[in-house]
Amino acid sequence: MSDIVTAEQGRRKLVTSRFFVWNHTDSSALILPDRKFIRPSVADFRQFFAETWFEAYKYIKEVFDCEDFAIEAYAYPRQLYIIDLVAMFNAAVKKMQYDRKFEFPLFIGEGHGKIAGQDGHAANFAWCDDDSIQIAEPQNDRIRERTDDRCYFVRV
Repeated sequence: MSDIVTAEQGRRKLVTSRFFVWNHTDSSALILPDRKFIRPSVADFRQFFAETWFEAYKYIKEVFDCEDFAIEAYAYPRQLYIIDLVAMFNAAVKKMQYDRKFEFPLFIGEGHGKIAGQDGHAANFAWCDDDSIQIAEPQNDRIRERTDDRCYFVRV
């Protein structure tokens, strides 16, 4: 199975798996601004979060809560790509960057909706090369395979 996918393949996966649910009454959005993506392995996705420090950030309700953690984790691999020196501190991203020359961004995104049974929650996810969708909680580095999570806003 190829680990390089197009934005259209990603859109189809997120919609047909019902991870993304279009809701005309809400501000629904499925944003995949790039044309192609690299799907990480589950092991690399887990290692990526294990090597971050997001769990050390202080949770402050309404100020720095779940969506803020998700935004930080969404941006982090892109920042590592741009700042090569910093990439040395995250072996998972560094491995993917140098092994694949990072020709495309990783299929790691942020999702907002009903996640882990909580409405109005935000977390990160990856469409991995084994075709699974993995959910990550950057506040505590917990990663699990997606079950019944449904999002009305998704950005990859």
